[in-house]
Amino acid sequence: NKAEEGHIGAKYAYGPVTVGYGKGYISPENNTTAATGVTAFVNTSYGIGFKVNDQLSVSYTQEKSHVDLNTNASEETLKVNSIQAAYNIGGATVAVSQDDIQNDNYTTNKDVKETLFTLVMAF
Repeated sequence: NKAEEGHIGAKYAYGPVTVGYGKGYISPENNTTAATGVTAFVNTSYGIGFKVNDQLSVSYTQEKSHVDLNTNASEETLKVNSIQAAYNIGGATVAVSQDDIQNDNYTTNKDVKETLFTLVMAF
C-alpha cells in the first residue's frame, strides 16, 4: 500500500485571542497485515493563544495521537499538553514551553516532561 494522509484544521482569531482545532489521519506506506503492522495514526489537536501585549504571548495546546494496529494488541493514545510563552525584544524572540507527554512512543505509562527554551534572532 502507498502512504495516505489527510488533515483539516480551523483557526479563529478575535482580538487578542486565537483558537484552533485540527484533525489528521496518516496511513504509513507498506502497512501490511503483519502482527506488528501499523494501520494508521489518528491525530487530534486544539489550542488557544492570548496576545497579552505587543511583546508577550501565551498559549496552551493539547494533542492526541492514536495508533491503530493490525492486531488485537493494546492500542495506545499518546497525549501532549503544552503551555508556551514567547517574548519579543526588538529583533529577538525568547520562548519557553513546558510539555507533559503521556504514553510517549505509544507505550503504556511511559510519561515524560520536557521544558524547551528557544532564542530566535532576526538580523
